[in-house]
Amino acid sequence: DIDITSDKNDPVVSKMFRFSFSENGYSLLDEDSNEIQTSKYGQQISYNDLKISINSANLKEYRSLKINFMNPQSLYSSFKGRMDVRSLATSNSFFKNEGLITVSYVTEDIDLGREIINYANYIFLNQRINDENEKSRKAISFIEKNIKSIKESVETNKLKLKQFREDNKSIDVSLEIEAIINKIQSLDSALGEIDIEIAKAAEIYTSSNPAYLNLVNKKRLIELQKDEVLSEIEMMPKEQQKYIDLFNDLEVSQALFEQLESRRLGFSILEASTIGDVRVIDDAYVDSLVSPKLLVVIFTTILGFFFASLVAIIRGFNFLPISNPAELFDNNIHIPIIGVIPLIADFRDNDEVVKLDLAIESLIVNINSIQKNDADKNLITITSPT
Repeated sequence: DIDITSDKNDPVVSKMFRFSFSENGYSLLDEDSNEIQTSKYGQQISYNDLKISINSANLKEYRSLKINFMNPQSLYSSFKGRMDVRSLATSNSFFKNEGLITVSYVTEDIDLGREIINYANYIFLNQRINDENEKSRKAISFIEKNIKSIKESVETNKLKLKQFREDNKSIDVSLEIEAIINKIQSLDSALGEIDIEIAKAAEIYTSSNPAYLNLVNKKRLIELQKDEVLSEIEMMPKEQQKYIDLFNDLEVSQALFEQLESRRLGFSILEASTIGDVRVIDDAYVDSLVSPKLLVVIFTTILGFFFASLVAIIRGFNFLPISNPAELFDNNIHIPIIGVIPLIADFRDNDEVVKLDLAIESLIVNINSIQKNDADKNLITITSPT
């Protein structure tokens, strides 16, 4: 039961270790089987950038073992090379395949191939869902960070308004004050909306465009109306002004709190209902035999036969050495043969030596006979140094 992890982000291609085991613990060895570190089972040791932990060893006899470590990240390239991802998009709109993707994996182990494809699809789908949920989580997290302070602000404004009413029971909250408060709120809301419209218009129109100028004039008119209402408030008694300010603060904080609550609920529903934009139609299945195929084997055999025959013919006519005197005439060499000296591999063999002596004697006789027939002919004999 061994576990090896790497501290580095860079994938380690491969490392070979040698361990020795005993009843109570294990040791890390170098190439010469010398102990580098020793530890008990379950305790971790560090070596270079690796952390090694062996919890137990169930061996019939305690001996040294070689263990090859490979970082899982380094296996990515091997999987990538054998996994093929293709889109079934087609230019013909009659076939609705624009959203289909096929994933195939070539392997000798069919069961392992199925597991790899299904698990890869599982990771991909969860990643897509997590990406969508992450947006909702970040929004909810931001709302929850701010909603607490806004809720405290609402409670504080309620207490201030309640305390002010108790301290100033003589103040008459007439319909006129309520109307002013409602008017201020409606004007603030209108200003917010007109600012949004002006921002959109600025992207479309120039600053001298009538539509843009109309929105600017509309904003000025709303600001003038708000200034008039504020002037009316300044003419009121200080107690009524204070009441309006407190009531307005409470309404603003209350509206903001309700808006954030609504947003949080909306994002929570979105997170819970996210199913992703990709789904698996078919689980992994065996498609077809990649290799060896019968037609491929037959075609390869025929092709190999013709290629081998061609090589044999070319080699026979151009590259084979002459091994028999009779082959000289087959190669269009019509010079008379004076003698044939055999190759002797072992001079301790008497039979071979006798053959060599007879061949040399025959050669000498033939040379003499040529010289007798034509005494003016010069003869050159080339032999070995001995």
